[in-house]
Amino acid sequence: MKIAYVSTLVLFASFVGQSASAADWQIVATPNVGTGANSLVGVASAADNDVWAVGWAYSSRLGAYRTLIEHWNGTRWSVVKSHNANFLNGVAVVAANDVWAVGQAATGNTSNTLVEHWNGVAWSIVPSPNVAGNSNVLEAISVVSANDIWAVGYSSDSSFNNHPLTIHWNGATWSIVPSPSVNDDILFAVDAVASNDIWAVGRSFQEAKTLTIHWDGSNWSIVSSPNGIGDNILFGVAGLSTNDVWAVGNAGSLATLAIHWDGSSWSIVPTPELIYPKNNGVLIGIVALSSTNIWTA
Repeated sequence: MKIAYVSTLVLFASFVGQSASAADWQIVATPNVGTGANSLVGVASAADNDVWAVGWAYSSRLGAYRTLIEHWNGTRWSVVKSHNANFLNGVAVVAANDVWAVGQAATGNTSNTLVEHWNGVAWSIVPSPNVAGNSNVLEAISVVSANDIWAVGYSSDSSFNNHPLTIHWNGATWSIVPSPSVNDDILFAVDAVASNDIWAVGRSFQEAKTLTIHWDGSNWSIVSSPNGIGDNILFGVAGLSTNDVWAVGNAGSLATLAIHWDGSSWSIVPTPELIYPKNNGVLIGIVALSSTNIWTA
């Protein structure tokens, strides 16, 4: 289920010429489409003055959600025309003229994967595969190179059981790559350390446990991951090297959850306790700039 917000907000911190203690977060105005709810859920940058954000906007006139793509030119955000087909959930940049966005497009009571590409001039829909007879959704995308890109999500069958969905771009076409499943699983995030070192994370819903899977260049495999008390889920992942990968989400009672891969196993890393609202936190995204400079929200 999608959560819609009345308006879109973008937060950023500028550290150029300032110490970390002197930097302040600022709200930067972003345009909204129509009078309905607008939401931005994915962001990626090619440069400080070349940033893309994607999401969706609700059209009151059409009574439907439409894709929303916005661009930052170093001065302001502006809406860029996209092929409207419901939701975009993730975006990744190869170069200024090579940007990808993924999500889903509704077709009756089901949905199909949606992949859009920016060539430096315009966005276009690129054919993407689906599991036949199922509803298919792409949640995230990560780039190794122009001809080595991964997108992940899930496919729901007629019994409403979810199965991990991993698709790959080889420079010419997208194709489904088989991935393992425990029981009713969804992948929410993916990050590429190298062409033979890809991590995807999410949740095994029936077991209410974290899910991490790894690509070794030939196959995807499930890697055991730790859990807190109660329901557990991972929403974000970021890798610095083969032995330095982070994933975040939440555990029972909506307590924040962070886990770290040291090259041999995952372990829980304590996160600060929220003062207010107490035990009501979720970590959605993470970016790793270095082993000592990691941000999550």
